[in-house]
Amino acid sequence: MVKIPFDNGGKCVKIPPTMKLSDFDYHLPEELIAQYPAQKRDGAKMMVVYRNTGEILHRHFKDLPDFLDEKYLIVYNDSKVVPCRAFGYKNETGGKFEVFFLSPSRITRTKNGSALVGPFKSCLKETGDNIWECMVKPKKRARIGTKIIFRENSMEGEVTGFTDDGMVNIKFPGNKKIENFLKKFGHMPLPPYIKRDYAAKNDEGFDRKRYQSIFADKNGSIAAPTASLHFSKTILNKLKKKHVGFTSVTLHVGLGTFLPLREEEIENTKLHYEYYSLGKNTADKINQAKKQGVKVLAVGTTSTRVLESAGAENGIIKPNEGNTSLFIYPGKKFNVVDTLLTNFHLPKSSLFILVSAFAEAAADKCALSGTELIKNAYSEAVKNKYKFFSYGDCMLILDK
Repeated sequence: MVKIPFDNGGKCVKIPPTMKLSDFDYHLPEELIAQYPAQKRDGAKMMVVYRNTGEILHRHFKDLPDFLDEKYLIVYNDSKVVPCRAFGYKNETGGKFEVFFLSPSRITRTKNGSALVGPFKSCLKETGDNIWECMVKPKKRARIGTKIIFRENSMEGEVTGFTDDGMVNIKFPGNKKIENFLKKFGHMPLPPYIKRDYAAKNDEGFDRKRYQSIFADKNGSIAAPTASLHFSKTILNKLKKKHVGFTSVTLHVGLGTFLPLREEEIENTKLHYEYYSLGKNTADKINQAKKQGVKVLAVGTTSTRVLESAGAENGIIKPNEGNTSLFIYPGKKFNVVDTLLTNFHLPKSSLFILVSAFAEAAADKCALSGTELIKNAYSEAVKNKYKFFSYGDCMLILDK
């Protein structure tokens, strides 16, 4: 057990917030970036961090039931990763493209006229023009009028324009069902730090299974909500035997997962919108849990952002559907989430910053020490050879 002190003479000391992007950096040896998950879903290491005492324990995810009981409600993200990565070539020259299909329409409209970043299927029905917003590499080759051929002439798209944030609009034949094409020919949109050569190694089937959580239900994400990847049916059964509650939200992980933060002043950072929904049944369960003193455990930063987007200052949740660009950084109050299960995240990322903010919001109000607590925890993880990022190990942050 390691204890991280952040007191002076036994008294809680508040320190100035670290609000520069560079303050959320840390050193990570490249060999600790997980290229594959643990052999079993629940076999990953799990660091347990008590945010109000600074204590750190080294466990495994299979030990999660030892830390939970009927006084916990687990909230997970049921979004499903779409195999939205495809490869094509330029019609005229044969130059290769890597294309990530992000959405058939950035904005769709609800009945009352408000804008939503819609999930794949509903957007496709709304627009009907089959123009998709894509991230294209290399972008400089994708000029207006460029025709891209996919999968041995099975489909052709034409670049028609660009978005304000640098994405590429590609128009496809109106009768071509893009979802069917991706289901058959698409690759899982693994992050760039996970290296794959599908032509040389048969990993495609493996990643289609393991880069998808057992909760995955609703198509729409271009990256996995990675904290949920550790859950197995065995762990679920053990938790249910201890009368731990479960409920779900939806957040379709979007473009922000791939793009680095650029603003050195943290408060000036703006995230891309992501679609989310929280139904009445989930809202009722959470509100009832709060009344009974049951702690809400968010599985991952995506579930956290949904809950904090939908929760009022008094912790009351209302059913909601919409888009969120909520950026949580140290100093922000958490109104709903009491406990957080999360993976180890990239340096200077919005996810690392969110975790630091959650650690700061300790139950004993020893605030503004969360960033250093998490950086110390990450140092412990490096020293103990934890694996990092999407396929890596996890961290449970709670109060003692």
